Amino acid sequence: MKILVISPCSGAQKIAAAPAAELYIGTEHRSVMQGVKAVRQNYGEEAIDLRLLSTKHGLLEETDVIDPYDVPVIDSSISCGLREEIVSLTADYDLVFFLLGWKHYRKLRLDWHIRGGSEESVTRIFLVAGAARRYTPDVLGRVVMDRPEIKEFSGSRFFKGRVFQNLCKTVCRKGFSVFEDVKRNPKQIIALARESLTEA
Repeated sequence: MKILVISPCSGAQKIAAAPAAELYIGTEHRSVMQGVKAVRQNYGEEAIDLRLLSTKHGLLEETDVIDPYDVPVIDSSISCGLREEIVSLTADYDLVFFLLGWKHYRKLRLDWHIRGGSEESVTRIFLVAGAARRYTPDVLGRVVMDRPEIKEFSGSRFFKGRVFQNLCKTVCRKGFSVFEDVKRNPKQIIALARESLTEA
């Protein structure tokens, strides 16, 4: 099973050039990286891929070395071309986690390009709060979290990273087949992540 995570950059960054995975030091990014690293430690480096959506550089590999920058989403170069790149990239995977914010979704307009046909072999999961619902595709993998659920996972700003991190903890504890379960039924992602919420 090929798994991809698409996560946003963070405003909090190191003060000197670094590989993208290390440059960003924001809370949500750190949660995502902890989840990715845990899965790789248990199942190998090839178990999960990660791309970082930079407001300045577009889609980045983890190892792409870049300088610190300050470009808000509203001023970013996220464009039609990037949207097509994302749609094309995700078609090569079985399971894709989108951990972006509503402003990213508003600019990308993926809802115009991704449809949930039964012939699709890829399951794209969009973890969103209610505000982002209208900017994300109405597909099986759209998981809309309500306020009490979001509060469970660190509040409104960092919930996507925490949900993903805790899902990865559950995967490490129960087996890689948990990702297969999520692919079949994306809506159970919250319950699976909740299983690891109380872990230190």
